[in-house]
Amino acid sequence: QRIPFCHFADGAKPFHNVATQFALYGGNPCQKQSFGSGFKKSGAAGGGQQSDKTPLFTFKRTVAGTGRFVLTDILYNLRLLWENVVPRRCAVCNTIIHDGAFCSQCRVDFALHKMVEDGNEFNLLYFLFKYKDELRDLIRAVKFQNCTRYIPYLREEAFLAMGTGWSDFLQQYDYVTWIPTSTDRREERQFELAEKIFTFLPQEKLKSVLVRTRKTAPLFSMNREERQKELAGCFAIKTDVRDKRILLVDDIYTTGSTGREAARTLHKGGAKYVDMLGFSASKDNWD
Repeated sequence: QRIPFCHFADGAKPFHNVATQFALYGGNPCQKQSFGSGFKKSGAAGGGQQSDKTPLFTFKRTVAGTGRFVLTDILYNLRLLWENVVPRRCAVCNTIIHDGAFCSQCRVDFALHKMVEDGNEFNLLYFLFKYKDELRDLIRAVKFQNCTRYIPYLREEAFLAMGTGWSDFLQQYDYVTWIPTSTDRREERQFELAEKIFTFLPQEKLKSVLVRTRKTAPLFSMNREERQKELAGCFAIKTDVRDKRILLVDDIYTTGSTGREAARTLHKGGAKYVDMLGFSASKDNWD
């Protein structure tokens, strides 16, 4: 039986200064904190049913990266100390905050917390946030302007959005992996954003499974059939996935064409099933 996804409740008060515990002390921000649960559920015809299970999630701190990401983490920790003098502020309303990029009220406007029963390349799809406005600007700044200092804030937002339940939820998966970018883009950025956002998940689950075998043309002007043809065969598997249960994570879920090609590759390699977790999703996926 599949375990439902649990999330940080809209409007709930976050644990005070989760950022400082998360980055400096490796504590459990979820401990002794009451979190809600449930996910808006929809299938082909929509839905609206809510899950009511709230299993405990045990936090485990992980190292965010190497090279310049060590410097990014050091600067982030120093900034947390500096926030005792100059507090962090919400990217929308400028309210003083302790965690993430948004205050609890503005975060509600971005929250999507949606689960979709796909039944095709994916079994289930989960979306945390709406890709819009200030959240969209933060993601774009990281990806296209090299503003890696924002990555820890996105990571904190993901952590808050997922809340409790991940210890049991992750038992459904053998691997948590991400969709790799092209080699030249990887060399340019030196990171995969989805991997960096979800580095707080248990290290024994996180695994680089896929590689890009070739560069693909931009997809934004292509229709569905053209996208599928362009992406066909662009991924290969570098790890044995036979009978493995896989959670594929991505920073932005738009049409799903790239993710579905990645899932098809995993299925061809013998994966038992593949689910998708999108940190954010474009407007076409909100309803």
